[in-house]
Amino acid sequence: MTEESTDNLAPEVNGEGEIAAAEIVPDKQNFDPPENAPKEDREEIEHPEQGFEAAPETSVTQDGAEREEPLFVENKLEIKCVVLPEGFVHYVNLPSSVTIMSLYNHVSRDLRVEPTSMRLSFRGQLLPEHQILSEISESTTSLVLNLELEYVPRHLALLQKYENVSTVLPIQMFYGEGIPPQVITVVVVKGFHHKQFMGGFRNKKTYTEYHHAVAQTDAKKKEPKPKPPCYSRDTQTAGTSRSQQTKREAWTQMARPGLDIDTSGDRIYRARPYFSAQALHELRVLKSIRVQAHIRGWFARRLARRLREEEEVKVEEKRKEEERQRVQHEAKRQKEIQKRTHPRTAADFSVLYNELEAWTLQEATKIKESDTDAKEKGLARQELLKKQTKLLQTIDKLQIKANVENKKEKTKGSLAAMAAHKNWKHSKPELGQTVVETPFTVRAKELLDLYNGMQMKGLSVDERLDILLHVKWTVKEFECALTREIVELIDREADLLNRGRKEKQLEGLRQRMSNLFLQFCETPEFNPEAINHQRVPLEFTTRPLVKLDATKKR
Repeated sequence: MTEESTDNLAPEVNGEGEIAAAEIVPDKQNFDPPENAPKEDREEIEHPEQGFEAAPETSVTQDGAEREEPLFVENKLEIKCVVLPEGFVHYVNLPSSVTIMSLYNHVSRDLRVEPTSMRLSFRGQLLPEHQILSEISESTTSLVLNLELEYVPRHLALLQKYENVSTVLPIQMFYGEGIPPQVITVVVVKGFHHKQFMGGFRNKKTYTEYHHAVAQTDAKKKEPKPKPPCYSRDTQTAGTSRSQQTKREAWTQMARPGLDIDTSGDRIYRARPYFSAQALHELRVLKSIRVQAHIRGWFARRLARRLREEEEVKVEEKRKEEERQRVQHEAKRQKEIQKRTHPRTAADFSVLYNELEAWTLQEATKIKESDTDAKEKGLARQELLKKQTKLLQTIDKLQIKANVENKKEKTKGSLAAMAAHKNWKHSKPELGQTVVETPFTVRAKELLDLYNGMQMKGLSVDERLDILLHVKWTVKEFECALTREIVELIDREADLLNRGRKEKQLEGLRQRMSNLFLQFCETPEFNPEAINHQRVPLEFTTRPLVKLDATKKR
């Protein structure tokens, strides 16, 4: 392989992570030596530690003789550029007398990155372009700099941390006639492990080293040797034509006249009855029958266990159903008792009236069909009328109590509906709903808390005065007859509390104040959320107390 034949060869990646090019002067790559190179232009390289040698310079003396002088070697720095934040590194060898601008240009050529997008810094400080490397480095051999890239090119984006970038090569790929060539940028990364040095030669004219071809090829995988075929015992012993004799000989000493042998440790082996093939077949049949019996017993036990489990499941389901029916019947019975002892709806009172009427007719029929005289029947009818009247009074009391409780629940439900948050449904059902709090709902929530505080009982004087003060400052935001009356009642209750009056004496005053504050909460002018819960908007003509004053209207 010659230097001229390496221009059209595509690069090849070896097993150590490096790209093997046909000819690279600064890097130590291993290649086959050219066959047509003259012997005087090459020399054998036998030791890997030999490295590169500088070409000597020749000078002519006064007497015409040539004298070799070594090249002047300037002190060079090994500069390690750590690219942040990717973390890969790039080494540059430059003289210590060059400037940072030259280092920019050198790194730009190596990595194929625009110099304007690079920033070099040392210990966190940006380096100016006119500064010399010798002024920065404390050592005469090495220097570590941080390199920041504003834009990471595509060919450097896949590099990992701690990888050492040797150089970047543009490779032109030819795909055939009629297809334009394509340039591919290849990053050469130095591997952590190098192959063993196998020798080579160096050209004296161009000072180019050529290494052994094994350095740029992957090692061949050794195929495992085929194992000898394994046969069974019958195959190995079939057709034996001669007996086998072991290599180790053994003898047995027998007793003879004049020689006694100790037989205390001997064991006598007697041959057992011959076990024929027919006996073996019969034994196999018996064992098969026993195995089948065990298997069938296992199947039967498994089936019985499954049937028992199914029966237990049915019994448990039946017990749960009976328990559910019993609980349902008991709940229904308690509900019917609750309807008769504490009726709440019109249907409950209708049931009571119907049952009272049926009971009255039944008692009247008994009195009519009795064998007593007319006088006793009249007295019985009078007693029946008294009982009926008493029961009617009891039903009326229950109805009045139910109306009061229903009114309280209705009022609390209305105020709670005003203070409830808004639920917005998403177009996608799996996203659920969005809970929204508006200024109107927040206002309604504050009024609901004040109303519930006014309904609380068993509070101390200070707690009651604190609630009244909050209510007073809430209603004083508006000037109308209703708010003035509420403020007047609050002042009156505060004065009575300071005088030590009992709560029983203040029940009427507090009930009046609660009704007026409820009217305040249900007025849209004071609670804007109330307009959404009114069936028909009310005019001020029907609500003279809530009409705002002209001079004080907000």
